[in-house]
Amino acid sequence: MLVAECTSTNDLAATQADQGAPNGFTVIAERQTAGRGREGRQWFSPDGGIWMTTLIRPGRLDEVSALPITAAIATSTATNHVCKVQSRVRWPNDIMLNERKVAGVIVEAKTKGPNLVHALIGTGLNANFQFSRIDPIHDRAISLLDVLGTDISREKLIASILNEMEGLYNTLTSGATETILSLLNQNDWSIGRHVRVKTGSNEVVGVVDGYESLSKTRIRTPKGFEIIETSSVVSVEYESN
Repeated sequence: MLVAECTSTNDLAATQADQGAPNGFTVIAERQTAGRGREGRQWFSPDGGIWMTTLIRPGRLDEVSALPITAAIATSTATNHVCKVQSRVRWPNDIMLNERKVAGVIVEAKTKGPNLVHALIGTGLNANFQFSRIDPIHDRAISLLDVLGTDISREKLIASILNEMEGLYNTLTSGATETILSLLNQNDWSIGRHVRVKTGSNEVVGVVDGYESLSKTRIRTPKGFEIIETSSVVSVEYESN
């Protein structure tokens, strides 16, 4: 589904999901008026970007916590292939380019009791607009146009992202998570970086040491190692932020 404008592609995809939209259904918007990231943070979504949400169903509830990093890997891999850049994945759900954020993923799930009704994978990628002109976050974000100096084919990049996402999701559901973990380690930005992680009940300060799984990250602290479940993360602040 292509729309000129919506509040959020996740909102629109959720409505379509409730009306019976099939697995793989994707909403793409030219702009969002109320785009959001993790924990409801505002996501600037003007013309020229890639703003889309893909519906996953039926899926398994235990897969949801692995979806953010898996979708981020797919987005980074596709962007590098199509645009000939070297973006990397920043845990738990961002893509970094030239030490700035170029894209992010948000996953929202609807459950019924112990069962997963559907999951929505929202992807926002700063493409054909100059983020360097936007205050006050121009020092933390970047667009492909800022880096390449020319517009890219959004259609080609969207197709590549969806293809990569489908392939990695099939790998995830087959149980071959080590294959995805290997891709993450090859394309990781976070390991060795100092972080302050807030969860629902705790705050952990240390260095990202590695990944126990697609949904569990190991943080090295002065008192030893802490294993953080991605689903429990409220916010992650990196020392470079």
